Amino acid sequence: MHDILDMMPESVKANKARTILQHLSEAWRCWKANVPWKVPGLAAPIENMILKYVKAKADWWTNSTYYNRERIKRGATVDKTLCKKNLGRLTRLWLKNEQERQHAYRKDGPYISGEDGVAIYTNTVHWLESRKFSPIPFPPLNYKHDTKLLILALERLKENYAAKARLNQTQREELSLIEQAYDNPHEALSRIKRHLLTMRAFKEVSIEFNDQYLYLVPIYDIDPLEKITDAYLDQYLWLEADQRMLFPNWVKPSDSEPPPLLVYK
Repeated sequence: MHDILDMMPESVKANKARTILQHLSEAWRCWKANVPWKVPGLAAPIENMILKYVKAKADWWTNSTYYNRERIKRGATVDKTLCKKNLGRLTRLWLKNEQERQHAYRKDGPYISGEDGVAIYTNTVHWLESRKFSPIPFPPLNYKHDTKLLILALERLKENYAAKARLNQTQREELSLIEQAYDNPHEALSRIKRHLLTMRAFKEVSIEFNDQYLYLVPIYDIDPLEKITDAYLDQYLWLEADQRMLFPNWVKPSDSEPPPLLVYK
């Protein structure tokens, strides 16, 4: 409070300090959320002072985050709440960095020259012509491998829950949808194809990091219905592309040979 009063211009009265502190708090929250902060009509000296404070606090906040992460990596004794806070801070910093990278790409990208783009396109066309590749059609309503592809897709999704004892609400919902699709494959397939045809607005994808202490693993949380649709589409595209010999022989696994089985199976 005294620091702010000292830095304030003489023309501003002391009772304005509380309002400025509120602006300061708002500016700091905007920095953490990576949202631009601007108050229309705010005096330039006060705005500069707030920005200077936010920059100083951001430097301290970032440095302390990295310092604590180094302690965690070294195996030093660190409080559990500090670990959780550190994970949250690193997630914020990662999201800020990712947003800046995407803004930079939209502003300065794409980082491929015209010649490189033409070379990539030409190579792709030559490869497709050499394979006599025909376009993959939209999944037909009565596709002969439909049920098999759906079962394969559901098995891959269900594998994730084999060893899990406790599930959150989204995971329980996904598991019930998988079981429902097993029981009524035709209904599930018609819903999947309807989604592929008509869906234009997609649900949000949330991200959280799994803390391995030496490194962080991003975990993306996708809506269960969309996940089942994506899993089916993945199986369909791989089968059709493999039948059209899109991939070279060294791409594994492929449908041209049986998948390798481990001994314990």
